[in-house]
Amino acid sequence: MLSAIALGFGLAPFVMDLSTSHAFNPAWPAHARFHTVWLVGVLAALALAMLVLTWRGNKDDARGNLAFATALGWVAILPFGLAALAMPVYGGALSAPGHEIAVLGLNSNLMGFGLAAGMLAVATWLVMRRR
Repeated sequence: MLSAIALGFGLAPFVMDLSTSHAFNPAWPAHARFHTVWLVGVLAALALAMLVLTWRGNKDDARGNLAFATALGWVAILPFGLAALAMPVYGGALSAPGHEIAVLGLNSNLMGFGLAAGMLAVATWLVMRRR
């Protein structure tokens, strides 16, 4: 479950955000495009660290490694939720005009991050209850 979450937020932004809707959108200010590329790199680094922690080490370190991996997952996912909730304050949107993708009638960003947050909540619970 942790691997799927990490691969989701570590790889999807390369496809979705390093495109004409975000990083290569000529209508965006250069500084906003810089921040997009930076964010994609940060998410990829967090995902890589999460994968290493999930799969490395010996059995004695497993619970600590998995707990840290789940914490990194929350570091990647919670700011998305906060940014989505704060959209009315800064005039944000979940998708650029003309680049909306709906999954089951919901915005794909909201659906993807919501699914990842749900999976991460289950993974966190499983790690914390493990002895």
